Amino acid sequence: MLAITGVSFRVVEQLLTQGSTQIIVRSGNNLDAVVRLQPGDLVFVTTVGKRELKKGVSGVVATVRSVSVVHEHVVTGGDEHFEREFVAARLILNRVGSGRVREYKDCGVGRRVEVDVEMESAVSEAY
Repeated sequence: MLAITGVSFRVVEQLLTQGSTQIIVRSGNNLDAVVRLQPGDLVFVTTVGKRELKKGVSGVVATVRSVSVVHEHVVTGGDEHFEREFVAARLILNRVGSGRVREYKDCGVGRRVEVDVEMESAVSEAY
């Protein structure tokens, strides 16, 4: 599955405690993953950055509920003319469970990371 890396602790905690969250993605590494996602796909979300990702890293496995990609073009004027473009994406995610990375494939600078995740079982404390 694709990985969304470097997500804030607050967002991951919200996904864990509330079961769903919305995130805005601006990082090139993550955008390459997001543009490949469709509603219903599974995604691995972790606070660990792409460069620090390795076997054993934990995160949240979530289902993509919706994806929207926004392209913006900003022009500022005056005596000098400045132009910039950027792409951002909004993801709405629903928690499936927690997992740990078994294997990962870094597709290069500014590109996605693909992971094989082992789901962690939730053991009920009520006997």
